Amino acid sequence: MRILVVTDLYPPHYRGGYEIRCAQVAETLRSSGHDVRVLTSAYGVPLSPLGNLKRRTEELNGVPVHRVLNQYVYEPQPSHRM
Repeated sequence: MRILVVTDLYPPHYRGGYEIRCAQVAETLRSSGHDVRVLTSAYGVPLSPLGNLKRRTEELNGVPVHRVLNQYVYEPQPSHRM
């Protein structure tokens, strides 16, 4: 089965247990033979030395992780994003 996991943050960048558990589930599904990919924000990840790339792909524990540049900086409180 092909599975796309969409999450705001993904290890090694995380704020709490949700992101860690999400990675564990993705890795378990991958080890069970599923085609798993993760789509997440590029929060905390330098995209390129020149800052001109909007996407970065890496593999963590056998799971392809696609990090895309989001236009908002992650901040848990909506009032802090203004």
